[in-house]
Amino acid sequence: MSKRKAWQIPIIKTEGDLDIHRKVSWLELFFDLFFVVAVASVFHNLAKDTSLNGVINFVLSFIPIWWVWIGATYYNERFETYGIENRIFTFLLMIPIAGLAIFSENFFSYNFEKYAISYLLARLIIIFLWARAGYHNLGFRKTSYYYIIGFLLGLIFLITSIFLKDEFRFIMFGIALFVEMYTPILTTKLMKSLPNFTRSKLPERFGLFIIIVLGEMIVGTITGLKEAGYYNIKELISGILGIAIEFGFWWIYFDFVGRRVFKKNIYSVLFWSYLHLPLVLGITCLGAGLSSTIEHKDEILIHNHQLISLGAAFVFLILGLLEFTLEKTKNEPTHPLISPLIKIISAMILTLNGFLINENLSVNSLLFIVFIVQLISMFYGLYVWFNQNIDDTSFSEYH
Repeated sequence: MSKRKAWQIPIIKTEGDLDIHRKVSWLELFFDLFFVVAVASVFHNLAKDTSLNGVINFVLSFIPIWWVWIGATYYNERFETYGIENRIFTFLLMIPIAGLAIFSENFFSYNFEKYAISYLLARLIIIFLWARAGYHNLGFRKTSYYYIIGFLLGLIFLITSIFLKDEFRFIMFGIALFVEMYTPILTTKLMKSLPNFTRSKLPERFGLFIIIVLGEMIVGTITGLKEAGYYNIKELISGILGIAIEFGFWWIYFDFVGRRVFKKNIYSVLFWSYLHLPLVLGITCLGAGLSSTIEHKDEILIHNHQLISLGAAFVFLILGLLEFTLEKTKNEPTHPLISPLIKIISAMILTLNGFLINENLSVNSLLFIVFIVQLISMFYGLYVWFNQNIDDTSFSEYH
């Protein structure tokens, strides 16, 4: 009688080729809790400073968190194992992720070195995992060489940034992130010969990260109301509109993107994956602007208002682009052009609104405009869904 191996080697997953459903593991869900804290940290930093410098600070400190999550997510997609080594490597990753959460505050000043070192340690663990996978899987070995070389080159730029001063260190830090994020694109031809990605687990993993970011929006809105100190009808309306906007983007993402799967070709997978970064950046910017605006109820802060309007515009734009990466099934009720174009036009409206904002526009008027624009996509989704022939689909598919 054979027994399970306590220490397992990574073998590339083939469920994607067979359309076998894969579930997110309990370990991955627990692992995501560390990203809840890390995202909360950079969210609150942005809510405190919604100026252009604050936004740049936020973007530079958020991308490493996202990229560590991407690295762990795609490694598990390809090589998830069920031995004790999976738990050990995941635990080791949790430590530098906690460092990212702790040292993201004052990222632009005295915590930069600590933050960069935390990111360096997390990436070294992930690079080791890719190297281990390449060693045990001949068909993946050449891809792993690209990953190792590209990621280590990025880390050289990262280490260099630690020894630089002022804006030069952030330029070098940005170059490091670009090199790392560009590396997988160089392997697209090689990935064509590998098994397909699972179209059940990956959308679920990305959907869970969207929930994390939307959760921070909710926390920010409620915290903003608490910090406001006293409540009148204006603050209550602001809070209700804020929650409505958060609910609206949950509605739109999961009705139009989250419930569907990406096309099988590798370019659509990459495009789908990379587009989620600006999506979560836009959601977080919107949420931080909303939180700061509600908290500073007696002040007209134009950059807060612009962050809300432009952040929402960015979210709509990315949602529209994401729809072009999704597979069109025979039962899909949304139109392949009308649906994304509605979102792109919504983005244009909110962008124009963001640049035309002046001190005479109240907070509630701005939030009402964003919500009304959301309603266009929401009503379109309801219209196509409930006008679909009931024989073409199951009502249980509607979430």
